[in-house]
Amino acid sequence: DITEDEVCEMDSRNMLSLDAFCQELYKRGHFIPREGFSKDHLLRIHNKIGNAYPRVFEITSLGWQPEGFFAFQNKVYRPATKDAPGELAEYNEYGIVEIGDRKFLSPSLSKSYEGLREGENPYENDL
Repeated sequence: DITEDEVCEMDSRNMLSLDAFCQELYKRGHFIPREGFSKDHLLRIHNKIGNAYPRVFEITSLGWQPEGFFAFQNKVYRPATKDAPGELAEYNEYGIVEIGDRKFLSPSLSKSYEGLREGENPYENDL
C-alpha cells in the first residue's frame, strides 16, 4: 500500500517505453508496477499527465533571462516597464513560476529532489 507521495523527475522518453519507465522508477527506490502492468497502462498514464502539464521553459542559469526578468534562487523579478508594473513571483513546490503568459522551471526547487543524501542533489550549489 502507498502511504506517501513521491515526486520524481523523469525524462519524457522514459514515458514511452515500459522497460525504461520501470527502470527509472526502480532507480528511485523499490517502486515497481504491479503484476499485469502493460504498455496500455503506461499510455493511459502518459495521456492523463501529459495533458495536465503545461509547457515550461527551464531556467538553466540564475540572473537575467532573455524573456526580461531576473531569476533568483527563491524568486523571480520582472522590472517595471512603461506598460506594466514590476512583478515579483515565487516558485511553486515543483519549481515552476509564471511570468506573463509563460511558465519557467527552476529544477533546483522541485520537490523531486527532496530527501536526497548530501552530495547527490545536482542543484546543491544553486541552493
